[in-house]
Amino acid sequence: MAGKPAEEEEEMKRLPQCAQLGSALVLVAAAMIPSALHADSIFQPIEYTLGDGTVVRISGQINMGVLNYDDGQGSFTNVVNNDNSSSRVRLQILNTTGEWKFESTIEAEYQPLASNVVSQYQDEPNWDFPATNIRKAEVALSHDNFGKLWLGQGSMASDGTAEVDNSGTSVIAYSSLSDTAGGYFFRNSGDGLSGISVGSAFSNFDGLGRKVRVRYDTPTFHGFGLRTSYGEDAFADKDFPLYDIAAVYSGDFDTIDLDAAMGYAWNDETDIETLSGSISGL
Repeated sequence: MAGKPAEEEEEMKRLPQCAQLGSALVLVAAAMIPSALHADSIFQPIEYTLGDGTVVRISGQINMGVLNYDDGQGSFTNVVNNDNSSSRVRLQILNTTGEWKFESTIEAEYQPLASNVVSQYQDEPNWDFPATNIRKAEVALSHDNFGKLWLGQGSMASDGTAEVDNSGTSVIAYSSLSDTAGGYFFRNSGDGLSGISVGSAFSNFDGLGRKVRVRYDTPTFHGFGLRTSYGEDAFADKDFPLYDIAAVYSGDFDTIDLDAAMGYAWNDETDIETLSGSISGL
């Protein structure tokens, strides 16, 4: 999400007419194979180590939940895929034995009925597998002294800059409210649905997400690092340029772990510029 398009800005102007603001509750039961989540898992990745030290790893997670949404007039309950951290599978090939480290990742998600899509109008699973379900298809080459170069479908430099969170609770909820229940609609005081969804009314103004890009991350210096990227949303058939730059920090002190990020992104299609940042201490 890189800011709101014009039609969403118009919807926001009408938001005060909605007297009944719905409430949502997510109860998540997750069976996870280790992933980007910071939680321990009962399963371990499947790994094979080749003679030259190259590791082939298969991992992923199944993350389902029960979502209940009350819009002030009706209550709706569905078993959903939790879009806060979608069900997914990945294949990685890693070689970190030398000074130059190589990694490649293919990762795809599958959410027939996602928590950010289900609504009062739509509660039937969609079994299709569009290209946008491919989260990552990338290779990366890194060196401790020279940084890291990424090529392919994956996170842009500003992805996650508004979502730094050390609480360990993001599988239930985090700064992106629309991932929890973004498809549901607010209800007007006159009892009809407003046409304004949770996802169109709330944004955490994060960076450019995952795109087909070239990205470079500098080495870190006393916890500080810079990264920048250029890409296109090719899997969504959009060929407009996207640019961004981000600064990150990570520090461990005697009594606190501190992480922070700030990013600037520019979408050439919408001409929207986004400045985002977040900080979290534990």
